[in-house]
Amino acid sequence: MEFLNPDIRPEAFLARLAAGARGVLLCDYDGTLAPFRDVPAEAVPYPWVPSLLEAISAAGTRVVLVTGRAADDLAVVFPLKGLEIWAAHGRERRFPDGRMSVLPVEPAAERALNDVHERLVAALPAARCERKPGALAVHVRGLSAEQVARTERRVRRLAETPEAGPLRLLPFNGGWEFRAAGADKGLAVKAILEEEREGEPVVAYLGDDRTDEDAFSALGPRGLNVLVSAEPRPTSADLRLNGEEEVREFLAQWLQSAKEGCHAG
Repeated sequence: MEFLNPDIRPEAFLARLAAGARGVLLCDYDGTLAPFRDVPAEAVPYPWVPSLLEAISAAGTRVVLVTGRAADDLAVVFPLKGLEIWAAHGRERRFPDGRMSVLPVEPAAERALNDVHERLVAALPAARCERKPGALAVHVRGLSAEQVARTERRVRRLAETPEAGPLRLLPFNGGWEFRAAGADKGLAVKAILEEEREGEPVVAYLGDDRTDEDAFSALGPRGLNVLVSAEPRPTSADLRLNGEEEVREFLAQWLQSAKEGCHAG
């Protein structure tokens, strides 16, 4: 564990939780609750994750997954039922009862995504091109350095074509993503905070990726921003956890504090 912000310590947040404050726990999926896989569809959560998140939820914390994946794809690999999910960088929201809310994609952006997808799958293995609502991810994890460089050149050339005009090309941990405007993880966090504006809840966001920086910025000093990364990197997070065991320890501490908060309440 590395403290990145001298003004913020996790003990203070956990103490408020133990004193009875409402908890809101926001977590990214790949690289945070699940190990990376060369084929993203094969990534399943660490074995201890479902039961621990279920216990945290039962102790009164609102638990939310905030992910770049599509909601339906995540539901296949994540066994915990009744979980709130903000997917596709906040474009999709799956409520705990299974209801869905979807932010539509502008028609021009949808056409651009379809065109880019068609061009990429003609040149790359289909498993490397992940189409999802409002975005298209190109995965290079597990490729050689030469293959990564070649894929990057192809992706960047495609991003400069008129057909890709409505889209942004953004890097993420393991590739690049063509994304339509109007949704990111920061917007999802802002919406969640707006729903939690009563009573100053204890909020933490755990994420590993560059896309999680939008969420860190949106949460800011209103909560605890936690980067999950084995290596230090530039970030606006307050705390860095070095992989699975430290994430598990942090969540176990959260659970203990939440249980104490139930008794305090």
